[in-house]
Amino acid sequence: MFNHGKKQKSYTPEFKQQIVDLRIKAGKGITELSNEYGVPKGTISTWVKLLS
Repeated sequence: MFNHGKKQKSYTPEFKQQIVDLRIKAGKGITELSNEYGVPKGTISTWVKLLS
């Protein structure tokens, strides 16, 4: 699969867990987190499913 010249962004496990904790423990919305941290909403949803 081609990514049309876009470089795939990599996130540390610590950053992923921080976002999941903000979603679960602090009750922040996925859209709010996406806008604040520049992470796609679908990516955050996946992290929540995998890490919570």
